[in-house]
Order: sequence, then structure tokens, then C-alpha cells
Amino acid sequence: MPEFVQVIVSLICLMLANILIGTKLADLKQEFNKEKLVSGISKAVFTLIGLALIYASTIVFPMEVATINGTMVTTLTGTTILLKGANLIYAGKVLLKIKDIFMLNIPVEVLSKDEEENNEPKEE
Repeated sequence: MPEFVQVIVSLICLMLANILIGTKLADLKQEFNKEKLVSGISKAVFTLIGLALIYASTIVFPMEVATINGTMVTTLTGTTILLKGANLIYAGKVLLKIKDIFMLNIPVEVLSKDEEENNEPKEE
């Protein structure tokens, strides 16, 4: 599998993880916002469509951008480098959200003795 495709698959996984963990974190904090979820999903979808178009354009016409230390840099290699940076950013976001979940204090409702007796199933 070409490196560019591997990096995009990795980015897709990180975007999905970011959306899923962010949704669960917001749910646990009781701050769920549907508009924010839709915004995150649309951002991911449009980013991936843009990346697919970039990949297609570099397959059709691979432009040589620069020579660095005797190595030719094309639009595809430049885009791959940018995507690796995006992977790092999304990985950082996911890790921070996981840390927030671990640090979250979730209140537990403790039933009193009277409430426990009232909630027990009655034997017939």
C-alpha cells in the first residue's frame, strides 16, 4: 500500500476516534451538542474528499515542487508530510480527550436504605 494511502487511513481512524471519544466525553459531562457533532463529521468528510482529490491530481499529474538534498519533492510527498502533521494533531486531540475522560468525576447516586427497600423486586 502506498505511504500516502497508509497516512490517510491512519488519519481516518484518528478522525473517527476523535469524533467518537469527543461525543462520549460530552455525553458524560452532559454537554452534548448535536451541532458540534454534525460540524465535526462534516469537517472530516470534506477533509477526506479534499485529500482524495489531491491524491487523484497527483496520480494524474505528479508535479515536481523542489529538490531537497538531491531528493525530488513532488506534490504527493509534500501532501504526505502535511498529512503526517495532521495525524499528530488529531492523535494529540484524541489523547487529551482520553485524559479528560479519565479525569472526569462522574457522580454516583447512592440509594438510602429506604429507597433500596422500595426498589427491591417484590416476590409473588
